[in-house]
Amino acid sequence: MANRTNLLALVGAAAIASAVACGTKDVHEAEARGDVAFLEKSTAAESTAALGRLAAKNPKALALVDSRAREGDVNAYIAAWQGHTRGESWPAPLFRAALGDPARATVAQSALPRKDPKTVEFLPDLEAAMSRATSPADAARLGALVASFGAPSKAVVLRALAKPKSRTAMCQALASPDASPEALASFRSAPPEHRDDVECASLAAKRSETDDDMATWLGQEAEQGLLVTASKRGLPCPRATFVWEKALAARPLDAHAQLTSELTSTILRCADTMDAALPKAMATSDTARAWVVAALDPDDRNLTRLPRTCVAMKAVAAGGPGTSVRTRERARDTVARGCDKVLGAAQPPR
Repeated sequence: MANRTNLLALVGAAAIASAVACGTKDVHEAEARGDVAFLEKSTAAESTAALGRLAAKNPKALALVDSRAREGDVNAYIAAWQGHTRGESWPAPLFRAALGDPARATVAQSALPRKDPKTVEFLPDLEAAMSRATSPADAARLGALVASFGAPSKAVVLRALAKPKSRTAMCQALASPDASPEALASFRSAPPEHRDDVECASLAAKRSETDDDMATWLGQEAEQGLLVTASKRGLPCPRATFVWEKALAARPLDAHAQLTSELTSTILRCADTMDAALPKAMATSDTARAWVVAALDPDDRNLTRLPRTCVAMKAVAAGGPGTSVRTRERARDTVARGCDKVLGAAQPPR
């Protein structure tokens, strides 16, 4: 009897050992077996990703992904996005529910890739989320995703700029490196009053450092206040010169009064690059000639840093078609008092 008891004990122990040996060992095996209970024990990214891959066919896995998403686990949203790219139906409702909740919207959007056509279907949800955001920073994060979409984002950008509540956030969003040319074009086409925000002025200045379209618009068409702000921020001299070349070629005479002091400051700060540009502007436009002459103080010793401009000033002082008496007389004063040392020296290289 004792032997039989011992034998049964051994068989039972072997069965238990066999069951343990056959248990799920890791995430890969758990996914292959559909062992949701094993995956539930870990909140690691790989476990959540595995649950996401099971979610389309396993309601328990889907419930766990949804639960983790509600708790703010970004890995749940990453898993949902991966499911969305596979064409599965469950991720879209999960994302829309999250974007509808201000407490979760920014976590959800962080899993949505910018510039991806598959993300565009969430554009209405993102626009609504921007309006519900509890802080400008959250609204700007949502807006940066919107601004990355290209043509589909244009109308949303214009609507956000039209509302004072969302204007700041949208201009911050457009400063993102991922903002599309179409979104930035919407910014430029908006009514001036829809750019009346310090962040919008900052955007125009910052973007002009690298974006020729923005810099050209800033020089030629933008509100004078935006050009003043950009000048005061101290654009890098090559870019500041580019902007002012556009301004000198396109700005009407009535713009001079508010902008002349900023032109003067830029000329003195960026003498080398501006000295190459000013003579060209003076040679092609009566308005530009008058503006440059007005911007230079005849008694400023810094004129010695502008040899090419002094040579061009001498031509203006000689008069000619389109040159007003006032401009000619001021040019003569500048040549006689400020440019005399330059013009008396060797001619600058051309």
